[in-house]
Amino acid sequence: MNRKTIALRLFFRMAVLSCGLAVRLAHAVAQCTVPEVQAELQRSYSGWQVVSLEDLRAEDRDLWIKQHGTDCPGIFKAKLKSKAYKSYAVTIFKRDHELQQALLILNDGQGIHSISILSGPQEVAYLSVVSKAPPGKYVDVTGKKIAVSLDSVLYEAIEAGSTLYYFRNGRFSSITVSE
Repeated sequence: MNRKTIALRLFFRMAVLSCGLAVRLAHAVAQCTVPEVQAELQRSYSGWQVVSLEDLRAEDRDLWIKQHGTDCPGIFKAKLKSKAYKSYAVTIFKRDHELQQALLILNDGQGIHSISILSGPQEVAYLSVVSKAPPGKYVDVTGKKIAVSLDSVLYEAIEAGSTLYYFRNGRFSSITVSE
């Protein structure tokens, strides 16, 4: 093969890979758009947006994709407060003079009817992600053990630490599961 043929093959492979990544990112952004959540955020948190794959640092995006594929790193729906209905766990951010992030639960019965703030708006160096943790037993960094009967929220600063938020006795509590 001559150099021109090799260069063309390399170019086409890179183009195909780039298109594949663009399609995956577009799919992931679409997963981060839930109409009823967007409407409530527009009312209560105007100017804030749900964390998406494209918002993450490149190395965090790569690690997220390895673990979760193109799932949205900023929202999921699960039975967080009751076995009877689902809620949305949502992490949102905005950039003003600094980067701020918050973690919310949007309670969904027959539409969004209330918001619980798990981690209030705070300045961050980079964005954290949110994922569903199934019912089960968990251990915090001090060795404290808990059993959780509903889905929980894992709020993670990738490769820096994670907090598990779980609902018990009418309120959310949390443990640090990694530092």
